[in-house]
Amino acid sequence: PDYVLITQVNVNSTASTQFTSGVANQTSTFIGTVDLGVLATQLANPIEFEEIHPDGPLRNSPFSIQAGSNELWVTFGDYTLTYNPSPVRKWGISHLVEEDWVNISEDSVLGARNLNAISINPFNTSQVFISSFNDGILEVNDNVPEVLYNEDNSGLESLVIPNNPSVKSIRVTGTTFDSEGLLWSCTGRVEHPLKSYNPSTGQWQGYSLDNLVVNPLTDEFGYSDIAIDQNGNKWMGGYKLGLVGVNSTGTIHKNVFSDEQNMPNSFVTALAVDKRNQLWIGTIQGLR
Repeated sequence: PDYVLITQVNVNSTASTQFTSGVANQTSTFIGTVDLGVLATQLANPIEFEEIHPDGPLRNSPFSIQAGSNELWVTFGDYTLTYNPSPVRKWGISHLVEEDWVNISEDSVLGARNLNAISINPFNTSQVFISSFNDGILEVNDNVPEVLYNEDNSGLESLVIPNNPSVKSIRVTGTTFDSEGLLWSCTGRVEHPLKSYNPSTGQWQGYSLDNLVVNPLTDEFGYSDIAIDQNGNKWMGGYKLGLVGVNSTGTIHKNVFSDEQNMPNSFVTALAVDKRNQLWIGTIQGLR
């Protein structure tokens, strides 16, 4: 059959994406995409495009989630199993409040990349801290990113590569609040991997694991999670070190990593303290 050209859509007038499907009626055309949802435009003037999305998070690939009271925060990370941030991700943040999604775009997160762990301040639930596995910790207040904490404005540290000191990478992963309102965080490949931050006073404190980590760049790649028990002990999950326990004075009081110590694997992936003050340890080869 003979076909008649009705209109021609200038692809250069749309954002860069991959097209997956298309359909048209008498007045409009609808184009499916990989990244932008459905693009709609008028056949008579296919210059302006409307993005049509279902009400939901920014992406279909969450990396971390954190639930609060009638809310859920979602980040999209990420980093590799061996704690490598490459390729860096510049994705934003999604926040479900009651039944509505608030999406914070990548342009609004102050340059923070590889966003992962999320901690809601229990004493001020409108304040949220989100780890960046390259750039530090992002503070969000009332859905607005306000501060990106890095080595210039906080106690956080970048890794140091001896033959390339210009490289900056602040690889923060697990975070949690204690009962006194201090935010505790883990940073990979630095001299003081355990940090505390008081949002009320702005004070930072760092703690080393120098009895276990001699060379921060190679002795431990990163820490998956941090949990605090009812006695105030901080438990960190390492890649090589297994489980590391630090007491309230910052002294290492426990290190469990071997099969002889009943650990399935030294690579700890998750930690949780239950209501009986029992610590549960997830490893890459099973639960302890």
